[in-house]
Amino acid sequence: MKLIMENWRRFTKIIKENVESEPPEENLLSRALSAVAPESEQEQEIPDSEPEKPLPPANKSFPIVDGRNFMNPLPSTSKVNAGFYQSRGPKPSDKHGAIDQNVSIGTPCVAVASGVVVESINQVEYDKNCSDFINIMKKEVFGFDPENKKEKAHAARLIFGTKGYANRRKLTFWATKLWIRLTRNQKWKAKALEKLNSVSSDWNGIRKFQDFLTSQGHKNFCAMFMRHLLRLSAYKERIHKRMMAGKYVNILTDPDQRGRQWQFSYMHMDKYNVNNGDRVEAGQIIGSTGTTGIADDPPHLHFVMRRGRNGRKVDPTKYFPGLR
Repeated sequence: MKLIMENWRRFTKIIKENVESEPPEENLLSRALSAVAPESEQEQEIPDSEPEKPLPPANKSFPIVDGRNFMNPLPSTSKVNAGFYQSRGPKPSDKHGAIDQNVSIGTPCVAVASGVVVESINQVEYDKNCSDFINIMKKEVFGFDPENKKEKAHAARLIFGTKGYANRRKLTFWATKLWIRLTRNQKWKAKALEKLNSVSSDWNGIRKFQDFLTSQGHKNFCAMFMRHLLRLSAYKERIHKRMMAGKYVNILTDPDQRGRQWQFSYMHMDKYNVNNGDRVEAGQIIGSTGTTGIADDPPHLHFVMRRGRNGRKVDPTKYFPGLR
């Protein structure tokens, strides 16, 4: 009874103090009730978001940038399908120099550490280069006039030059078989040219045409032919020097705990959403994987790690606690 009387006195006191200002009835009542309600029953303020969880302790055996180790470039997988030291030619120095992670097209790629985008290929320019490459194949390889000696000789130099490049890389390319078909089997030549004319003028079109050639026993032609063209000065203005890298992004990290910076290249991307000079943070999605620059192999991310800007290549698995 004593507690009831005390609350009643507090209630009437508040009413008396505020009667002169004549506040809205519901505000006056709620204020009076809140004054007598137990503190535990009053409305508690709800924060807008949960407080950030502290980062787990970084492993000091690996580089640490902004308090954390490098994140995996593909959060969805840690598996490496082609290693850094995989052989890519006859010389001991012809190693892969990167890691490949096989994933489906459109898999998100993230920045492995905070840093700045220092280089990327212009996506519009890349698609134009693909179109130029398809036109070169149409006019100079599969569509040459067999009665024109100059055109025929030029096509022969391109095809057998490509064979020489493939042989140096220990890859099989049946140049003689292709040449016989192009010069003696007009029906097959017309079929190949029809297929080439039907594909889209982008990398997907190049890949589809290579699928056709592979089914006809001419594996590796598009990739080897493109690499051969890149060695010829006459084509330097028409084919980008990084064409085989596909759409790519290079990121230079902030300094790690020892003051070192690292450059990471993400290649064969389907698309990316950052530009040169953009600031990125660890874990930020920068684009998605694709098949650009890949003619025969399955979709994958080609991931290159360097010491400093354009420095020596190193094996990422030795610097990432999450890659295997």
